[in-house]
Amino acid sequence: MAVDPKALFEQGVVAIREEKDLGKGRDLLLRSLRADPRNEQAWLWLSRTTSDTAKRMQCLEKALSLNPDNLQTRQAIDKLKATLNPAPAVMSAAVAIPAAAVEAAPRSEPEMPAETALPQPEAAPKRRKADPGRIDQLMSRAQAYLDKEDIDNALEHWLRVLEIQSDHEMALRYAVKYLTKQKMSEDAFDLLKHAIDEGTQNPAIFLTAIELGRRLQQDAAVDVLREKLAALPTADEAVVAQTIDSYIERDLFTQALDLLQKAVEAHPKSQKLAIRLARLYDQMERRPEATEWYERVVRLGARTPEGKQADKRLSEFTPQVTDQERGSVVLALREALGIGAFILVLAWLDAGLNFANMGPARWLGVLAGLVGAYLLVTATSSPQQKPLAGWLGGQVPPEPEPFKDEFNNLVTPESSKIPILGTAARAGLGLVAVILLGASLWLVFRHTVEVATNPNPTPFYVPTFNEMFGIE
Repeated sequence: MAVDPKALFEQGVVAIREEKDLGKGRDLLLRSLRADPRNEQAWLWLSRTTSDTAKRMQCLEKALSLNPDNLQTRQAIDKLKATLNPAPAVMSAAVAIPAAAVEAAPRSEPEMPAETALPQPEAAPKRRKADPGRIDQLMSRAQAYLDKEDIDNALEHWLRVLEIQSDHEMALRYAVKYLTKQKMSEDAFDLLKHAIDEGTQNPAIFLTAIELGRRLQQDAAVDVLREKLAALPTADEAVVAQTIDSYIERDLFTQALDLLQKAVEAHPKSQKLAIRLARLYDQMERRPEATEWYERVVRLGARTPEGKQADKRLSEFTPQVTDQERGSVVLALREALGIGAFILVLAWLDAGLNFANMGPARWLGVLAGLVGAYLLVTATSSPQQKPLAGWLGGQVPPEPEPFKDEFNNLVTPESSKIPILGTAARAGLGLVAVILLGASLWLVFRHTVEVATNPNPTPFYVPTFNEMFGIE
């Protein structure tokens, strides 16, 4: 069934003006412009569907090129110029120029983009000032030649358009298509690279250049294009993911990691790219970096599918002790203080709940208990304290054996770079610790022990009720 561009335009206006549905209105207007790209009013209404100043400017400029005498359009452009960046970004293309189009047979009608590749305002190259009127004239002549199947003259006019605007999407699409068909793929590749060198922000051009470069086996140039595409602010997440996957499929994890890092810098709020980076670190067994990026995904939104996946993965990670923690004397003392505090309480109870009655023996017992506790912690849970382990002849432990986690991924545990006490040294420290703790308990709890072990203890005197209340 034929598309009625006028009906689509009217429906789009209704969606924007009456239904307040900008997304629906934009879709209808773009479908209308596919069939009738010279509808000035459609471009004007399309400019109302975006809050992006650069994109709005492009829509208005397209409308002005169709009707240079429209004073209201000129005024709207002047108003936006104050806030527009010097080099506005082009509307991002959803997909690349179809690869199949490169080798498709010529047709009498212009080939439409894929369904998601909607018509877009052309971006002005950085080094040349585009002349919309001249471009439209050349494109019309090229279309006339194409209708007559005069490919050579049509190609000449498309190339003249590209001399004015190197990344004109329609001219570039047809030029690449027919150059490739005429076995001039290298010339087509040069056209695409020239548009990229001129500063195009259209991801479709990058993807087409990458595909054509692969066919020409220009691997080095293709890798450079992939790096540029990954860092392109206008490239959507699907495009970047496709680029990253091309490296992962070839087990080029380092290159994939480099591209992902550039991509997340260009898209700092993208959860999809952040979780891909976290998974890649996870796959490369770089657990600390993976944890950091999983946590970043959760901070970007814990209720999204990506946030839930990241949160689940974080809960499955087992805490890893770092060399800084293993070698910390402070952490060992903190554990020992818990035992020392318990011994101090025992001494206080033995002294009748009065610190003044503790005496030198009990205080000596508390000190012995604290030292014994520290030696016990050193011998059992903290045998890598710096520099104690080195002083007592400790050696750096061997590399741990890798193992498979619950996801059947091979995991290499983090290795330690600091010495650890040998078995004999730990056994000796443990023996000394037991002796000191035993002596400590005897010193701080001696009175209570004597009372408990006395076969003839002094009987307790229980006062009568009258004695308790002073009643005679």
